[in-house]
Formats: sequence, structure tokens, C-alpha cells
Amino acid sequence: MQFSNGYDKGYMSIRHLNTHCEACMPLFPKLRALQRRSELAQCRCETLLVQLSREDDGLCHEAEALERQIEGVQQWLHSPQVTGVVLNRDQLFAQLRKQAVLQHQLHNLALQRMQLHEQRQLLASRRTRQQRERQLWLRKEHKYQRWSTRERDQMRLQRLRQDEVELEEVALWNR
Repeated sequence: MQFSNGYDKGYMSIRHLNTHCEACMPLFPKLRALQRRSELAQCRCETLLVQLSREDDGLCHEAEALERQIEGVQQWLHSPQVTGVVLNRDQLFAQLRKQAVLQHQLHNLALQRMQLHEQRQLLASRRTRQQRERQLWLRKEHKYQRWSTRERDQMRLQRLRQDEVELEEVALWNR
């Protein structure tokens, strides 16, 4: 008589059947450690994403304030000039100085706007990179969960086979 695992009836080795389960047992703590590592990495990613979002909100508010300031300076620069009024030389130079100061201020504000835009772009790329990393850790966690489930199922099937073999051995010895 030959069993499903290929052994003859008198040469059954239960110890050989246990090797799969013995090999898997140290695997489960490692899988749990990998899952915890994945979860912690995801939490770190989430925390960084929240921080990046707050930074972006701050930069957005700063950009809005800067735009309002630019509009104010532009309105002041283009406000009705003194036309049709005869100005003496000092008044004319004072008016030209005010315009030059406003134009310089407008130029500085435009530079600040560009810097803010660059900062927001950099922040957006950091956020994208962080989201990718979070997705990577999520995929790893799912992989470890599937692996753990598969190993548990294999161990359960191995125990069932072992029980079946033991029952067949008992039945064989009782004949």
C-alpha cells in the first residue's frame, strides 16, 4: 500500500512531514516584524504628508498676502498722477523718486512671488515623493499579509495531512 505522499506503508516518516511546519515557525515572527515595520513607515509617511500639507497651506496664505500687496502697490503706482499741475523742480523729483521706489518695491515683490512659487513646486515634488513612498510601504504590507496568510494555510494543510497519515498508521498497526 502506498500513501498520497509516496511513502510505503511501513516506512512512514512523521518527522519528515513536520519539516515544513518547523521551517515556517521562525518565519512568522519575521513576517510580523516586517508588517510592523511597514505600518510604522506608513505612519511616518502620513505624518510627513500632514506636515508638508501644513507648510503648503502656509505658503499659500503667504502667496495670497503677497498678491494683495502687489495689487496695492500697483494701484498706488498707477493712481491718478498730478496732471495739468505745474510742479517745481523739487516736487517733480520727489514724484519721480516715489515712482522709482514703488517700481523697485514692485520688482522685489515679484521676486518674492517667484521664490514662493519655486518653494511650492519643491514642496509639491516632496509630497509626490512621500505619497509614492507611502504607497510602496502599503504594497509591502499587503504582500507580507498575503505571505503570512499563505504560510498559515500551508501549515494548516500540512497538519491535516499529518493527522491523516497518523490515522492511516494507527489503522495499519491495528490490523
